[in-house]
Amino acid sequence: MRQKWLLTIAVLVLSTVGLATTAQAKSVSYSALTYGTSKTSMASKYFVKPAKVTVKNGKYRVTMHLKTAKTLGKYPVQVIKVNGHAPQNVRKVRDKAGNSNVYYTFTAKNLKKKINAKLSINVLHVYQAKHAITFKFKASQLPKLKAKKAHTATITAQAASQVSSAKKRADTTAAVASSSSSEAASTSSSATASSATTANHHPATTSSTEAAAATSSTSTAPTTDHTRQDLRDQGASAGAGTKWLLGGGIVGVIVLVSGVSWFARRH
Repeated sequence: MRQKWLLTIAVLVLSTVGLATTAQAKSVSYSALTYGTSKTSMASKYFVKPAKVTVKNGKYRVTMHLKTAKTLGKYPVQVIKVNGHAPQNVRKVRDKAGNSNVYYTFTAKNLKKKINAKLSINVLHVYQAKHAITFKFKASQLPKLKAKKAHTATITAQAASQVSSAKKRADTTAAVASSSSSEAASTSSSATASSATTANHHPATTSSTEAAAATSSTSTAPTTDHTRQDLRDQGASAGAGTKWLLGGGIVGVIVLVSGVSWFARRH
């Protein structure tokens, strides 16, 4: 989750940087000259002025517009090559009047020097050829590459700082979560240890109780034995008394009977 979040932030920041590095287009005047000279080319009237110039990735990005009348046919003039490369983002549009409009872009590190291009001209049944042409841009109207580079570097540094800050916040959050987990684990361990200690103490308490009960039983046993002995002695004494009384009674009866018998014989 954390990595996805950081990746999203990085993409957004870099997108912002990409937008910031492309400055607003400036209108720059230029001349279309005959190749290798300072004279205005006959094809100059086909090029709409001024051009739109922006700075991107440390280079000039120029957008030009080529327009020809309907009477010359469908797209009779086209740019084959400019500044040593084929034109980019070529777009052809016919307006309501039937005129041909060709839009294209090219890049250059330096627009203060002349830019050469190659044209293909094909006016149906009139003229067909390929011609070289030279463009000269007005240097005072050009945006500054170095200033834009410095601005880009600043934006890039700010973006890197934002990504770094986001990473630090994510790391801090992860550290807090890890600390909380450690504290929870420590608390759980302490609770387990406490339970174990309590459980270890219980047998000792039980043993003490059992020892006390045993001691109580041992102490009570002699008392019970003495009581039983006393009861036996008392029983024995009672039995002896009874026997004596019975013995004495029998003797008395015998003496009484003998006396009566003797008295009867005398009388």
